[in-house]
Amino acid sequence: DDCAFVLTRYFNGQAFEPHAITKHEHYVQRAMIATLFGYRLWSSDLPPHLAQLACAFRRWRAANPIDGGQLFRLIAGSYGGRQFGSCRLSLAVVV
Repeated sequence: DDCAFVLTRYFNGQAFEPHAITKHEHYVQRAMIATLFGYRLWSSDLPPHLAQLACAFRRWRAANPIDGGQLFRLIAGSYGGRQFGSCRLSLAVVV
């Protein structure tokens, strides 16, 4: 469990009480993470071909169940001879 690992590794012996975060905190953190990794969040003003790319990827992904390693290779470049253009942007769009 990831949560247990982080708690024992970085907060060993400290009490932890989970608290729900607000929508505002969620969106602020999401924007900061996207900026940190050079991603752009989905927006209706993105070029139409990017929306088409995201839809094609979702359809392909639904029809081709793959494990995490295969998904990583797909995002990193190509998978099965299929290119998905700017993978960094398509990842931000799909996620």
